[in-house]
Amino acid sequence: MHKISVIIEKDAHGYYAFSPDLPGCQTQGESLEEAVTNIKEAIALYLETLSQDELKDLACLGFSADLTMQSFCHTAAYPKPVDIETQHSLPDFIMTRGGVSLRPGDGIIHSWLNRMLLPDTVGTGGDSHTRFPMGISFPAGSGLVAFAAATGVMPLDMPESVLVRFKGKMQPGITLRDLVHAIPYYAIEQGLLTVEKKGKKNIFSGRILEIEGLSDLTVEQAFELSDASAERSAAGCTIALDEDTVAEYLRSNIVLLRSMIAEGYGDRRTLERRARKMEDWLANPSLMTADQDAEYAAVIEIDLANIREPIVCAPNDPDDARLLSAVAGDKVDEVFIVTADEGD
Repeated sequence: MHKISVIIEKDAHGYYAFSPDLPGCQTQGESLEEAVTNIKEAIALYLETLSQDELKDLACLGFSADLTMQSFCHTAAYPKPVDIETQHSLPDFIMTRGGVSLRPGDGIIHSWLNRMLLPDTVGTGGDSHTRFPMGISFPAGSGLVAFAAATGVMPLDMPESVLVRFKGKMQPGITLRDLVHAIPYYAIEQGLLTVEKKGKKNIFSGRILEIEGLSDLTVEQAFELSDASAERSAAGCTIALDEDTVAEYLRSNIVLLRSMIAEGYGDRRTLERRARKMEDWLANPSLMTADQDAEYAAVIEIDLANIREPIVCAPNDPDDARLLSAVAGDKVDEVFIVTADEGD
């Protein structure tokens, strides 16, 4: 049941009652009892004039976004008393509105959402690492995320893009993390990124990071690249992938979705709908590509043949990328091995 707020104020003429949830819904009464009776009648008349869609938007009786997911990834390990209460009450709220609710201990939400994606779609999320390699996604504040879930739309000023084009073949001993660090390293080489905080230049800040030339990556590997776009202060990231790679990933995700249904996760209709949409894509696969005449704020070309040694980032600054040989012999005082959460 959705609760509608009512405020009653005493004035020189009696009592004035209105609902901040229902614009224009107001009344008055000589006594408090009369004001309560009148506002109840006013609310009933107000609701009768609303369409079904307007009622849904008002009360959020159902999420309009095709997929809305909630998790407890940041409060499951060491919950406070209020977190325990939320863990019991929030899942029903989410699932009764058609959303998918994860369980405490299920792991970090962006790892789960990566398994739920449809190619070439737009998403948003409250986690700063809402940056998926298929389609494009934008992290946002909780208010905007709730608005997108309830209405199925979100206001967005599409920023410019920075193209990172890899070419050539990865050399022996080089890892995916070296490619992540190669992006700021080559940006520094081209004068597009500076390490100094004073007068700092960052070509990636607030822009979309588009990556191509690594189409043979698995989607999980591509996720490591897109996830790291947060370190670049980029607004979002998208990666050109191979159709066969995406198809293999979706087939495994369909199995996951159906297993979640079998294990009692909800909303089962939303999970099944997403599985069927993946099957629809597999029946007619296609992926968007950049326009031939697309314009970019900058283009950074990286020849994999030239990356012959690991690239690391100096402590406390993910922009300060250096070749391993440049820091060879530097003393290391402390080493931290940590993970943010299970599945991160």
